Formats: sequence, structure tokens, C-alpha cells
Amino acid sequence: MKVLLVCAGLCLVFVFVWERVDMVRVGYHIERLKHEKVLLERERDELRVKVSALTAPDRIAKVASEKLGM
Repeated sequence: MKVLLVCAGLCLVFVFVWERVDMVRVGYHIERLKHEKVLLERERDELRVKVSALTAPDRIAKVASEKLGM
């Protein structure tokens, strides 16, 4: 009977430790995803600025007249 109780206690401790380790792992994964999100948002903003600059009517007119002879 004592052996069964000790085994049950060890199993409970093992499950508790495993859950805590898994929670820490998920926490690190969440932080990594948050960092990646910030980097992607920054890149998106830079690309929006680039698109805005490339599609500006003044620039298009300049390129059309200088390079295409329009």
C-alpha cells in the first residue's frame, strides 16, 4: 500500500513539473512570436513608405519624361 501511495505521489509531482516546464516553454514561444510580430510590423511600415514614394504622381511623371520620353 505504501509503495502505491509513493508511486502516486511521484506521478503527481512529475505531472506538476511537466506542466510548469510546458508553461515556460509556451511563454518563451509567445515572447518570440511577439518579437517577430514587431519586426514584421516594422517591415510592413517601411514597405508602405516605399510604395508611397514609388507611386507618387510627381515621381511617376518625372520617370515618364526622363526615361521614357513621354
